[in-house]
Amino acid sequence: MSSVIASLKKIYLTALVPVALCVGVMGIIQEGFSIPLSPLIKVPIYFSPIFFVAAVLTALVLPILLRTLFARKAAQKDKVSTVSFFRFQKQLLFSAMITPYLAVAALILELQKFYVSATLLMAFYAVYYYYPSQRRIEFDKRIFRARYERETDNLPPRKD
Repeated sequence: MSSVIASLKKIYLTALVPVALCVGVMGIIQEGFSIPLSPLIKVPIYFSPIFFVAAVLTALVLPILLRTLFARKAAQKDKVSTVSFFRFQKQLLFSAMITPYLAVAALILELQKFYVSATLLMAFYAVYYYYPSQRRIEFDKRIFRARYERETDNLPPRKD
């Protein structure tokens, strides 16, 4: 079980570190050197709601859809294997971790402030809610009746 959580945390951090670095560098350049960065690229006004809708899709709708599809598949089986549960958790992470990249793009593009703020809120939600904590993974494991026979039960090989 702990190897699943460790693998998911590695994926989570790998997806989140570039966003954090980008926001940090943007903040240092803008505040430390007084070079205004925002907005860098002018876009048509209709891009604002498009970015917000994309953020809602990746932070809320797509993970709920993936969860529903996995729940339907799990309901047909007696127990869920470790491999399929791990794959499901990875898909949740990948779908939710798109949102912070949309937030960085919203900061760079000339979008309406309301939509930039709403996209940032969606990114914060995705980063917070989909963090692969022991408690959340255990909860999902109980809901979907995932089985863990051994620590390395049918897990994909590690690529270190």
